[in-house]
Amino acid sequence: MRKPVVAILAECPAVSKDLHQLGRPGGVGSTWLTQLSECFESYSGEFQFHWITLDKKLKHIESSVHNSQFFHRLPSAKVTVDLLLGHLIARRNLKNYLDILSPSLIHVWGTENSYASILKHSKTPTILSMQGILTTYTRIGAFKKNWRAFLQHFYERAWLPYATIITCESEWGRNEIKKIAPKAEIELVEYGVHPSFYQVKWQPDPRRPIFLFIGTIDYRKGMDVLLKALKSSPTKKDYEVRIIGSGEYQSSFEGLPNVRILGNLPWLSVQQELAKAWAVLLPTRADTSPNVAKEARVVGVPVVTTPYGGQSGYIQHMENGWILHPLTPENLSKAMQTLSHDFSLVRSLGARHHDRDRAYFRPERTAEGFIRLYKRMLAQ
Repeated sequence: MRKPVVAILAECPAVSKDLHQLGRPGGVGSTWLTQLSECFESYSGEFQFHWITLDKKLKHIESSVHNSQFFHRLPSAKVTVDLLLGHLIARRNLKNYLDILSPSLIHVWGTENSYASILKHSKTPTILSMQGILTTYTRIGAFKKNWRAFLQHFYERAWLPYATIITCESEWGRNEIKKIAPKAEIELVEYGVHPSFYQVKWQPDPRRPIFLFIGTIDYRKGMDVLLKALKSSPTKKDYEVRIIGSGEYQSSFEGLPNVRILGNLPWLSVQQELAKAWAVLLPTRADTSPNVAKEARVVGVPVVTTPYGGQSGYIQHMENGWILHPLTPENLSKAMQTLSHDFSLVRSLGARHHDRDRAYFRPERTAEGFIRLYKRMLAQ
């Protein structure tokens, strides 16, 4: 009897067990898919998994086998060209390949690219797993300088109603999706953290307060607020802020005292920085469920963040982090000043709920959640 074929359409990172090849941001995207693939190996006796990725650098289809799963990379047009053509080229390429595979179930990841364009044209049951929520990000003004992302959010709104089931990582995400597709069936499946982060030992230097930001240095992540906090605070700063990533505000931070721009780093370097940080800064205006907050909590680092995102489901004020509400430069400056002068508080926030958070972000839980969903949908 043929095993059910699950086609997973995603911007999947190249499969690699060398963590020097994996990074975020700027190294690869959707890094939670790496550990999901590793976990799915345990279910390869029940399902046949085919991962399909569009790659504008290719002229011919490339296929390989890793973790007892099939990985296919299909040629694609340039992102801007395909966007302006309504994702016509990508949709055609995906549909042609899916017709060959004849999957029992199609699992699409994200609305930031072309994969979800297939939803309207599929007669096969589909799952759409949200990554970012572009419509929400547009509403807060995140794409004022990014016309491609702004245009893409209109496609997102059109695609969502056609998914059989939508999954997201948080109640915050569910509520945002309901605003766009009120009749959608939505399931919560948290996307886990790579096992390598579980091996990192938190060892902050009590004599050297370090705050760490990891992500895109832009408006959505609240980096303008951090910039104002660093510039306006009259108090002498006894701490250092390290920034991993790149983005529109990057040049504004360059040259500020006690600020280091580290650029885009591979995972091993990110983990080394997390091990030294007193707290992770995430002054975001909207985040479905940010990777950095999960990784910080797996390591045991407190998180200074906002209630505007999925992280509000597990970061509690003065328990395992500090909630900025409202998000203002003054509140952020106060948080950094307070924590930088109270190492015992930092250690206490890091330790509280640490075991709970580590258990919650196990990648095996993500795989189990999707396997249950696959079986339920295939049984209908």
